[in-house]
Amino acid sequence: MTTHRWHRLLRTLLLTRRSTPSQSTQGFTVIELLIGAFIGFMALSGLLYLMTQVLQTEQRDVARTETQQEMSLALNFIREELQEAIYVYPGGCLNTLVSADCPARTTTLNAGLGLPDGNNSNIPVLAFWKYEALPYTTSDPIPNPNCATVPASAVGECTTANVARNALTLVLYTLRRNNDGTQWQGPARLVRYQLRKYASLSTAPAMSTNYANDPTDPNFLTWVCQNGTVANGCNIANNSNVLIDSVDFYPAATAPTNTVPCPADYSRSPRTPAINTASDSFYACIAQPPTQETSIDFMQDVQVFLRGNAVARAGLAANSRPPSYLPSLNMRTQVRSVFRRTPPTLN
Repeated sequence: MTTHRWHRLLRTLLLTRRSTPSQSTQGFTVIELLIGAFIGFMALSGLLYLMTQVLQTEQRDVARTETQQEMSLALNFIREELQEAIYVYPGGCLNTLVSADCPARTTTLNAGLGLPDGNNSNIPVLAFWKYEALPYTTSDPIPNPNCATVPASAVGECTTANVARNALTLVLYTLRRNNDGTQWQGPARLVRYQLRKYASLSTAPAMSTNYANDPTDPNFLTWVCQNGTVANGCNIANNSNVLIDSVDFYPAATAPTNTVPCPADYSRSPRTPAINTASDSFYACIAQPPTQETSIDFMQDVQVFLRGNAVARAGLAANSRPPSYLPSLNMRTQVRSVFRRTPPTLN
């Protein structure tokens, strides 16, 4: 091949290379970019949706589990207190005047405590007496044994306290609806009231008493406030603490359902669902002695039913009621007190 031909061939190759764009210099078209972006967006949206569902499921499972655990802890706390009780009031003594429960009563127990009778937002459910050790706190000690620091009218109380080193306390549990502007979670909460024997042990008015009669009095079932006045209220409203929230509460227009009935020889408290349509989310069945007014020589046992509500905590609609988010628990315990109990006769 001549030199001239080599030059012509080389020039042809160079021209051909310049006229054909290199693959490395080619880019994506606008349509290709849009399609790629759309595919990426759909993939990312799917991942985000899946992650959101997983987080929501976890939140709901945690809410349901926590609510059930809290209801269980609340029932255990109530059980321990009931085991220390010496007498548990039947339901008719708390909400309505039922002769079979409290034939000598002239007023309901919650009215005697200064609490509204038949109140749809604060329903007394459990009331019982138990002993508490004295002094209540180290900052309020019992006066010295000779009781020289108390008024003459309180010397008897002071002497009794020094010898017994305990005193009776009235405990009351109510179901209170969360419609009072508070920040408690869920439809309702359990409130624990207590009324101790003494307002104060050491400071003025030392050894002053909060109630007139207790179970040491034969007529304690007709118990009312100090001085026998309902209006006094016994200041129990100022001695309350919330035990737990996230408790279920039926709307006023909804009838209770799935309520376990009490046995025939038990008193329901609140007495009947008709008292309040929300009362089946926290109620008790209380075993009753054969003779209400003349004897408490009887081993009481109590069944307590409690239903939680995890709907708000799980982030569900407030008016929804999935059964799995309404954990229902119950417990049964026996009052262990031997107060005023007659020992069996040995043959």
